Amino acid sequence: MRRATWEDILRFFDSLHGTVLEGKLVLAGSSGLFGFKTAVQPYTEDVDLIIEEGLVRDKEEELLEVLSKAGFRHFPETATFLDAAGHAFDLISYSTESMEEAVGGGRLLRVMVFGDISRVIHQPDAVQRTPEGVVALSPAAFAVVKLMTVRETKSAKDKLQALGVIAEHGEDFAFRQRFLAMFSTFETDRREDALSDTYAAVLTLTEDPLYREGEISDYREYMDQISRGYETLQQWLEDRDAS
Repeated sequence: MRRATWEDILRFFDSLHGTVLEGKLVLAGSSGLFGFKTAVQPYTEDVDLIIEEGLVRDKEEELLEVLSKAGFRHFPETATFLDAAGHAFDLISYSTESMEEAVGGGRLLRVMVFGDISRVIHQPDAVQRTPEGVVALSPAAFAVVKLMTVRETKSAKDKLQALGVIAEHGEDFAFRQRFLAMFSTFETDRREDALSDTYAAVLTLTEDPLYREGEISDYREYMDQISRGYETLQQWLEDRDAS
């Protein structure tokens, strides 16, 4: 698998003009490719693209044909696509009908519907366009989605990415307001669980030697950023509760 560049993403989105997918895919932020400036760690080499589940269900064959013409081969029984150069992306979905986790899509293309994305993506300022016209999650939406996503693998890294973005925007009042508004749409127990998981993720940085010795190029600087993000998040929540 080969990590895509921003130029690769632009070429891909350009290939969708005039098709059923034009304007329908949202860059989720992965593999170091985000719809906003950030220095957070990428962790993965694949790209996540968000799509409405109903579009996959209703336009499955046309969608697969468009992606095939763009040079991407579909792996059966997955939502993964790969081109000849080794660039891969996964389609992940949201629903306009439910906020529950589910598996949806069509007969050939099955997609995971994420309840957290379904909830966040409909909020004001959840998506934005880059100067090149790529639709992507906004920084605040990205941070909320990463905090609230529950996965068997990579969950800790999701939380750390969220804290990295929060640290970068710690002095941005507009970001803070958008983040809190989206975060507050989740039930109290979900928020508490997410915060507990986030604290556990922070602890892994102090306990896991892989972070210190291999995965993170500058452990001390990275740890400072994550700690700053966690402290900022805690302060925001305390200020909100006190108001």
